[in-house]
Amino acid sequence: FLREKNVFWINRLTNRSLKESLPNSEVVDILSGLYYLRKRQLAIGTTEILHVYDSDTYSKVPVHVISRETVRLPAFRDVDALLVQPLLTTEGIFKRTGDVKIWFSNDEFKLPVKIVTSIALGQVTAELVSSESKPAENRGTQ
Repeated sequence: FLREKNVFWINRLTNRSLKESLPNSEVVDILSGLYYLRKRQLAIGTTEILHVYDSDTYSKVPVHVISRETVRLPAFRDVDALLVQPLLTTEGIFKRTGDVKIWFSNDEFKLPVKIVTSIALGQVTAELVSSESKPAENRGTQ
């Protein structure tokens, strides 16, 4: 509840819930944080801060904009991309067992084209395999 600056969190596995105040209205979950990160001007060598609530914990997550790289994706040509690395400390979707690296297309869309992370069982890689584009006059409408 961003307007009220609080969160209601439920863990259905342990049947536990919590209502907690948040420091500001910029707090998002980790996946929404990646969406909002795409809307920022990302410059190599800079660090962006995301305010994240994940696994019943609020934290400021520094995201380093590391480099510009060319990424080869299945069924695509090479993609010009920006490599970012969030420094996560929570134990949610990207449990802190290793590094997380995310490549965003280096264009107006900043699509996440590749994510590499380590989990307890090994390394996981997710790559974009398909995309569609609406004509410019239809963007933003459904």
